[in-house]
Amino acid sequence: MRASRKPPLTRRQLWFSLSAGGTSFLLISIGVTQFLFIVLGLTGVLALGGALQLGTGNIDKFGGLADMVMTHILISAVVCVGLCLLGIGVSALLLRIGCVDRIVAVTASGIGAAAVVWQNIAWIFVMLWLEALPSAYTFETDPDPHAQAALVMIVIGAILASVVIGALSWWLMAHIFRRSPRAQRG
Repeated sequence: MRASRKPPLTRRQLWFSLSAGGTSFLLISIGVTQFLFIVLGLTGVLALGGALQLGTGNIDKFGGLADMVMTHILISAVVCVGLCLLGIGVSALLLRIGCVDRIVAVTASGIGAAAVVWQNIAWIFVMLWLEALPSAYTFETDPDPHAQAALVMIVIGAILASVVIGALSWWLMAHIFRRSPRAQRG
């Protein structure tokens, strides 16, 4: 007995799965990226500040620095969780409006698939950023406007890549989790 083929996604399902993925993954990636920048940056501040205070004998002031760093990391974590929950909610809403089957499965697996692809692509943008950053902001000379423009283009490229990766991941998951004709009839 031959298995019945699943029908293709309708235009409505296709459009809303692409929209849900692009929008949702952009929100999620912004939340996670800002959290990682804050954690990495403030951990460096904490390490450097602690070393300086230890070297100068002001170690009793280290507690204030540590409290400030932990407060900023906590605020960043709350923003990250908020943006991730907003992204998941937007995905669920758009997929429901688009009549996409298995909303939770599409959203959860879309996030996973997009995250795997994004972690490999993001390193390209990080390396480009680190290459352009020193000449864009120097203390000895005036900043290079071309390097500053390059930084803006790198950020725009990362945002566009995040949207495209999210959109394609959600589309793929909507395609995989669509129901067979027999399941749709009853």
